[in-house]
Amino acid sequence: MADKKKGKGGDKGKASAAKTSEASERAEEAKAERVEEKAEAESGHGHDAHGEGAHGAAGAHGAHAAHGHKPNIREYMVIFAALAVLTVLEVGVAQIHGVGKTAMSLTLIGLALTKAAIVALYYMHLKHETKVLKFTVALPMCAPTIYAIVLISEAAWRHLHG
Repeated sequence: MADKKKGKGGDKGKASAAKTSEASERAEEAKAERVEEKAEAESGHGHDAHGEGAHGAAGAHGAHAAHGHKPNIREYMVIFAALAVLTVLEVGVAQIHGVGKTAMSLTLIGLALTKAAIVALYYMHLKHETKVLKFTVALPMCAPTIYAIVLISEAAWRHLHG
């Protein structure tokens, strides 16, 4: 008889644990649904509106899926081809003899900046972001240019006056 009581108590514990588990699952599902609904509501205003927690429960992949960004293989292949063509152009420009160093340098810098912009816009997904976020990436990229101009100016000054 003691075994029967023990068995009943064990069943109650199992039932209680199962109910707790079900309640936990329902709470997680409800939380995920709220995140999805919030993401869908914000996606009506564009990708710019990232809600707090949009990347939390759903995870990074879930948040992108909620925003409607699906990997577009065709677009990636076109971008890859464009980057390959620009790279071939860079190699071709570097092999041309008889072109002044200044013209060659400016052409190579222009091609490199074009490739960097393409990578940033498409592979880093800045194309879909706000202007503020784009500037937070673009402004630090300008720092080496400013530094180079300062160094070149100083070297030219020393060469002319030294």
